[in-house]
Amino acid sequence: MIVNPIEFKRTGIEFLKNKRYTDAPFRSKDWWEFWEEEERRCLGGYSVGGVTIPGKYYFFLNFFPILREPSRIDKQYNRVASVQKKVLSFADFWEIQYNWHIEKEKAWNRPFGTGNHIICFKTRGSGWSYMDASEGVWNYNFVRNSKSFYLAYLEGYLLGKDGILPKCWEGLDHLNRHTDTFWLKNRHEKDTDMHKRASFFERGQKYAQGFKSEISGITIDHPRKVRGARGLKVTLEEIGSFPRFISVIEALRPLVEEGGAVLGQISAFGTGGEEGPYIEEAERIFNNPLQFNFAGFKNDYDDDGMNDTIGYFVPADIATPGFFNEDGTPRKEEAKAFWEQQYATRLNPTDRDKLMAERPLKPSHVFQRQSYSLFDKELARIQLKRIRADRAIQDIIRHGDIVPTEQGLKFVETGAKPVPFPHRNEENLDGCITIVVPPLLTNSTDVISRYIAVVDPYYKEDQPEEVISIGVCYIIDLELDMIVAWYAGRPRTKDIFHRKIFALTEYYRATMQSEIAGGGQEIVAYARSRKKLHLLEFEPEMYHNKELASNQKNRSYFMNMTTDRKRNGIVYFADWTIKQRGIKEDGSYTLNFDKIYDEWLLEEIIRYKDGKNADRISAMIVGVYMIREKVYIIENARKKRHSSNLFNRPIFVDSASSEYI
Repeated sequence: MIVNPIEFKRTGIEFLKNKRYTDAPFRSKDWWEFWEEEERRCLGGYSVGGVTIPGKYYFFLNFFPILREPSRIDKQYNRVASVQKKVLSFADFWEIQYNWHIEKEKAWNRPFGTGNHIICFKTRGSGWSYMDASEGVWNYNFVRNSKSFYLAYLEGYLLGKDGILPKCWEGLDHLNRHTDTFWLKNRHEKDTDMHKRASFFERGQKYAQGFKSEISGITIDHPRKVRGARGLKVTLEEIGSFPRFISVIEALRPLVEEGGAVLGQISAFGTGGEEGPYIEEAERIFNNPLQFNFAGFKNDYDDDGMNDTIGYFVPADIATPGFFNEDGTPRKEEAKAFWEQQYATRLNPTDRDKLMAERPLKPSHVFQRQSYSLFDKELARIQLKRIRADRAIQDIIRHGDIVPTEQGLKFVETGAKPVPFPHRNEENLDGCITIVVPPLLTNSTDVISRYIAVVDPYYKEDQPEEVISIGVCYIIDLELDMIVAWYAGRPRTKDIFHRKIFALTEYYRATMQSEIAGGGQEIVAYARSRKKLHLLEFEPEMYHNKELASNQKNRSYFMNMTTDRKRNGIVYFADWTIKQRGIKEDGSYTLNFDKIYDEWLLEEIIRYKDGKNADRISAMIVGVYMIREKVYIIENARKKRHSSNLFNRPIFVDSASSEYI
């Protein structure tokens, strides 16, 4: 900014000094001219020195009171030190808030469907709630018959100590008290904590009179409750707490979009570190904004991020009070150094992740899960970006189905798409079979199968408000030590699911292992009725860890996944992902992570939280147990082969080179 930003705040400064906006006599010519000019600025913007700020931002800086905590920078300790209690004042000019108003106007005026709404994840204490409350008050004051809605999952987010509705009501009261009746709006008809309407009744009249603009708060615990929110402005607060957030957005859009036109704008806000049950859905929209008609912005923050286009991001280094120059530009390097120092002081990983999520410097910090994870999530992010950016990798990943032909089972590519993570109940969950490396087979039966199918089934019906489980089947090539094919889905019948996983198993001439609970018994019953029991594996002997072995004398089909087995399985899988496979040209190691091509398994790993159900990871827990079991059998057979020529034959069939992208 070249101009002194104080010039944009002169009216508010005069109010703070004199406790009134103008000294002109009430309803005099000067009085009328003053208020008409202020209304012009609030509607059309205000220019100083060749720089124009939007009208809504001018209104916010001069007519919307906020609680401010006067502070100073204690340079000796490089921290913000509070010196007084909070007082009602007006906001300082911040470049980031100026840019926010510009981007909102751009989104509103774009061609329909090209990013008309806006989703924002922000650092705490950045003033966004005040700005959004100010916009609702602006609508109420200047747009006749307008409706502004504030939606949250819990009433406390709307009316609590730091709720957005009390900020709106303070703004309305400020206008009624201090604008010399020029913008006075009576509220005789509706004046509750959750709903205010600019209308009144005159004596003897049956119908309300007035400006008839409204501000309402609505708690949304189900997508169908958004039906009444047809308005000029719809704001969603604390979006990480919304159950079925994507369904809420899809229910809202028809209320503000109609006939190729945008009738209202959705603003969705979240703060890093939210641990709502459906934070993944808000994260999905933030990382894929244009898919949902939200404005997209270039991701200049994550050098190794998976998404080049994201929602609006407000990092801590450009929105921390106390780290601004007089012209409203942030002292970015100072603020960044301050927060990095704060990160370093948090020795507990959970505390550090929480602080990074609440005061993020890049988008990947926002969604830090506040729990310890055995997985190297950064390596998973790098591989995920590689899959999505590398055309050569995309060319080897084929989606389709396995169908019977006269020559046997055949893989056919179709237009089907995999089930994403996180998925939603309302989505098509049929899924598809995905193949990376086709089966490498001969007709020989003298060998141990190089392929194992591992399954995480589903059984019980999930609660309606929960995200239902899907079934997952991975084909693991034991010689390549990698996942070569998979199916993930929940088709309309269990019979279809069983047919797909058995087709995949037979196509690779594999055997199948699964957890017996949660649908495993149904797989056994299906195999028995179709004479396919020979494809099923018995419960592993647990040669590698006898403490986890079953005490049963007669082994049954499939695994009983005890708590100890699951706990150890997570460790085994995490270890498997970082197992070294070779050395690259630059001297670094190739890891198993580099051979995972299921992007949604990688997404699960990145978002995994201890104790949370993860269908793909659960399948791979079974998988790593079978890898260890088979490796033990193979090594034992090799030892016998070396001691006797009788067994001097290959364990695996000779095959083509095992080097794949």
